[in-house]
Amino acid sequence: MKAKWILLAIVLAPPVASFSAYAAGGNQLSRHDKVWMKKAHQVNMAEIKAGQLAEKQGKAAVIKQVGHTLISDHRMLDRQLTQAAHALGVSLPDMPSAKQIATMQMLQTKSGAKFDKTWARAMLHAHMKAINKTEMEISRASSPKVKQLAQKTLPVLQTHLNMLQKAETKLK
Repeated sequence: MKAKWILLAIVLAPPVASFSAYAAGGNQLSRHDKVWMKKAHQVNMAEIKAGQLAEKQGKAAVIKQVGHTLISDHRMLDRQLTQAAHALGVSLPDMPSAKQIATMQMLQTKSGAKFDKTWARAMLHAHMKAINKTEMEISRASSPKVKQLAQKTLPVLQTHLNMLQKAETKLK
């Protein structure tokens, strides 16, 4: 009798596992998907903080304006990311990376035109890196939901990069 139950459990196991994947929307997350989501969340937190610094410490109106855009856009992106992470069971970090925190601390020591130029350069670099990672995620994503999220994120990052390039030109 015990052997029948074991056999029954073995026979039923694959459909139960398949049903779980189906119930989750067929979103099998790779390690790469999870890492991208975690890093994207950290980018969003860092960019919101950077935008707040630009609004507070920026001298040039263009820096304050770009900072305001970063705050609103990265909050929106982070809401979408957080919702997706919750739905997919991905836990997100509570704070930006150590390098992002160090950049924010360094920016807090600057003021005036020096802040504006340093901030624009740092944000250009951060956005180029985020664009590169997001493009890689789009090409490698195992989860359709994560891929869709990355596809929605990319044009926002590209718009920010264009704004930052124009801002940097105005500062020269």
